[in-house]
Amino acid sequence: MRISIPEDELKWRFIRSAGPGGQNVNKVSSAVQLHFNIAGSKVLQHEVKIRLTKLVGNRINKQGELVIAAGNFRSQTANRRTALQRLNKFIVRAKLTPKKRYPSKVKSAVLLKNKKLKQQQSEKKQWRKPLRNSST
Repeated sequence: MRISIPEDELKWRFIRSAGPGGQNVNKVSSAVQLHFNIAGSKVLQHEVKIRLTKLVGNRINKQGELVIAAGNFRSQTANRRTALQRLNKFIVRAKLTPKKRYPSKVKSAVLLKNKKLKQQQSEKKQWRKPLRNSST
């Protein structure tokens, strides 16, 4: 599933990559940082924004932007593509509504077993009590 996000909602920063590049590594800014403002997005629904914020956790900066860094490749275009794919994966996962969990019922066999164990524990404690003298 592909999500189309308007280009004006994405901010790009290009930085020098620590990865491969030979002599170019000190001259060319091939690594990419993609900034996406979750709260200001016009494309995503409110529920998706909330789930996305929880999903990405500490990747959100102080301005409330999701920051995705990509610098594995030597070319800037490949790193841009990688960053967009990661953003797409996050949004697709956030769009999936979690299944409602229904609590399971305790089986009657388990209840009976617990009751029996409790009864045994009670009897054990009763035997530890000192015997009362009825003649006194």
